[in-house]
Amino acid sequence: MLKFDEEKQLASVQGALALRPRIEAVVDGICKDGFRNLCWLGIGGTYASCLQAQVHMKERSDLDLFVENAAEYLTTGNRRVGEGTIVVISSVTGSTEEMVKGVEKAKAAGARVLGFIDVETAQLAGMVDWEIAYPANEQLKFFMVADRFMYHRGEFPEYDDYYAQLDAHLARDLVEVEKAADAFGLAFAQKHHDDKLHYFVGAGNQYGSTYSYAMCYWEEQHWIRTKSIHSAEFFHGMLEIVDPDTPVTTVSRPLGMSTSRGFTVWMAPVDRWTRPYWNSSSSRHLCRIRTSSFPDRKGPIWEASLAASSCTVPWATTRPPRAPASAPSSMIQSAWDRIWASWSTS
Repeated sequence: MLKFDEEKQLASVQGALALRPRIEAVVDGICKDGFRNLCWLGIGGTYASCLQAQVHMKERSDLDLFVENAAEYLTTGNRRVGEGTIVVISSVTGSTEEMVKGVEKAKAAGARVLGFIDVETAQLAGMVDWEIAYPANEQLKFFMVADRFMYHRGEFPEYDDYYAQLDAHLARDLVEVEKAADAFGLAFAQKHHDDKLHYFVGAGNQYGSTYSYAMCYWEEQHWIRTKSIHSAEFFHGMLEIVDPDTPVTTVSRPLGMSTSRGFTVWMAPVDRWTRPYWNSSSSRHLCRIRTSSFPDRKGPIWEASLAASSCTVPWATTRPPRAPASAPSSMIQSAWDRIWASWSTS
């Protein structure tokens, strides 16, 4: 594992968790004074983290909250930002041009800003109303803010128990996951470091990380072309260009939990995947012929009775059957698998 320092990683997460009393004090004060809505403002990787916080909250809370891309906000504005708005931001350098101007604009409209600025002497650190300086762990810091707001609204009754578990286990568990993933990461990198284009598909609270992983890590850091796609949009374009040689990684939530439009994308090997053709029974139904590697499995795309042989499967108008109970609960798979889609059991 390159540059891996176990003790440093443990200390980093534990230090971030130790910020919670400061975060609670800020959010408690905001809730006591009253506020109108909550805006997560970011750009690039911080925008991706905002997307994750938004999904995390909207599944539990009826709080008026929204995400703004700083550059778009500067161009189009947003009339929801004004008196009573709480803006939450994060910045590593504290000097990103769009974020500096975005905060200026939001404050001019009457909003107050909570900022996680890694460099406490940076320009942004002096502009926000509440500033907390601590490196890395951006999503964790955002989630602690989100959870405290929901706690005050009675929407997170398990708050104390939840954070007692995070304090006790999160740092160690993240380190162990990182160590366990090392061999897979090496094999994956060796196989895909020369990909001409790699697709990443995600949904729900994982879409933000999917977007960030593709853009910030593969494109910005490794100069590998990617495209990140929301799984709800998979059938509306990407399906038509995926073939056995297309590198695809999916990031899915566990089956049984609803994602956008009620389905999640996961993968399993497929022996044969032909080009689309027109179904003779109806020229309106574009179909594919597929042969399943798992003829005994009921679930994704078709029932076992059909999967036992080459079969015609309408994709545009037929709701896929429910996934089997034995389906994988959550996975990040790689390009040697083929994409399937299943409707969640929730």
